[in-house]
Amino acid sequence: MIRYKAEKAGGKVVVVDPRHITQTCNACGSPTSESNDADRHICACGADVPRGTNNAINILARGLSAHAAALGRRVGKVLPNASV
Repeated sequence: MIRYKAEKAGGKVVVVDPRHITQTCNACGSPTSESNDADRHICACGADVPRGTNNAINILARGLSAHAAALGRRVGKVLPNASV
């Protein structure tokens, strides 16, 4: 149903691999272990963001990469503060 609604509105649905979304730092891309704080993603690189934000940025980056690959293009790293 989601795919149908998206295509009807002129959009696309991109399916991403959900594995390791929560264990990957959106700032540096390194795998991180679960921290003691369940609400924050804290990485050695200095990234300290809400866990849901980290996960959303990782999902967006994977979706954009998959979409670009399907079009035969290449996408750079998605930055959390980049304007779209």
